[in-house]
Amino acid sequence: MPNEKETIAQGNPPAVNVAIGCFFSVACYNIIEILFLMFTTFRHKNTLYFRSMLVASIGILLQGSSASLRLLKLAPNLPMAITASLGWWMMTTGQSIVLYSRLHLVTSSPCKSRWILVMIATTFFTLQLPTTITFIGVNATPINHPDMFTHAFDVFKVIQLAAFTLQESIISGLYVYEFNVTSKPIRIIRENKVRNLLRQMIGLFAVIVGLDVALMATEYTGHFQIQTTLKPLVYSVKLKVELFVLNNLVNLVRTPSCCCWNSTISRSTLGQGCNDEISNRKADTPGQNTRWPSMYRKSFPGRGAQTDIEAWGVDGFSRATLVPSEATTRSSRVSV
Repeated sequence: MPNEKETIAQGNPPAVNVAIGCFFSVACYNIIEILFLMFTTFRHKNTLYFRSMLVASIGILLQGSSASLRLLKLAPNLPMAITASLGWWMMTTGQSIVLYSRLHLVTSSPCKSRWILVMIATTFFTLQLPTTITFIGVNATPINHPDMFTHAFDVFKVIQLAAFTLQESIISGLYVYEFNVTSKPIRIIRENKVRNLLRQMIGLFAVIVGLDVALMATEYTGHFQIQTTLKPLVYSVKLKVELFVLNNLVNLVRTPSCCCWNSTISRSTLGQGCNDEISNRKADTPGQNTRWPSMYRKSFPGRGAQTDIEAWGVDGFSRATLVPSEATTRSSRVSV
């Protein structure tokens, strides 16, 4: 089986060249659509979510264009190898950071979020960086000279592909598990919306795993050109699906959970406690000692209550609105 350098030197069959052009064209279309949606729908652009998605989108364009020009021999090999590696960093690690940036909405455990960030950083430094060094070394060594990087690159490129598949599967699977657990209180009054979003998260998990497995199949069967140019298309599709699902998650969290007039449960069913909850929430302001449980009470001076709800996430917001704190329950018993 020819290695990476031999594949470039031999050239590509016409069918492979057509596939390279098609993959890159679809990836460009997806990224243009993503960028348009980002700049027209995002209200806050100074966030980790927006910046990581922007970096990942630019990385897909950079990696796809560099790899296509390199494989079609329309540009010098070594400069395109360097820019393709930079785009690969932005595309893969940026996509993982996109998922990490909204993880706080489904889990209130800072330990889980911290471990996800550690996993992303570990993958980058232990696998992605050595793969890039060996890849550039392979392309910087002349064909007639002894190559000390080819074997190392062949090993790292297989391991890093499996590692990224596992990493993205863990993060997307954590979304499904945490949202299924923490959204149970909200289902009492928003069952349809919660179930629809849970199905979307399961679909996101299936898309990520399925596309990553397809990439691994092209790599392990020796189709280097297809795997290299299919990767930007795969990541553009994953980023597009993530944008849709995570925006729906943000909309669910930002909307008050006790909107009984929009719920299938009537006010009479929920009783006077629901009306008290509505009036109490209208009177609450950030930074004051409200009826929210202390473990979910946060202070954001100068920012609205809607931002507080988003910061609490599904777990904190659902417990704060539907599960009374232990202190509140104890005081109510004493008053009775």
